Amino acid sequence: TIHTPLVVASFEEGIINISGKIIPENPDEFFNQLEILTNMSLSHNKNKVLTLDIRLDYFNTTSSKMLARYLKSIIRDDLKINWHYEKGDDSIREAGEDYAVLLNFPFNIIEMEN
Repeated sequence: TIHTPLVVASFEEGIINISGKIIPENPDEFFNQLEILTNMSLSHNKNKVLTLDIRLDYFNTTSSKMLARYLKSIIRDDLKINWHYEKGDDSIREAGEDYAVLLNFPFNIIEMEN
């Protein structure tokens, strides 16, 4: 929707793409559904790494906290997180770096050309 990001999952490839804005009216509902989808992907993806590709344009304070809680709930050895940001968007880049430190989990911080 205009308030939630596009989420696309490929169970066969073991990839979940999240892109857009996160400013849902009901963040609990959105993140609960995202966690369910992620757990389904992990259960279908036995013996392979699950890749989470995150490309966010904007997220509000409430969503930031919910995103941290979501990421913390799915952290495991068979997870790879790619945090994409547009060149020059220091706030989104720094948010990815902050999450990596907060969660004590390596993120691939990837700059994209505008």
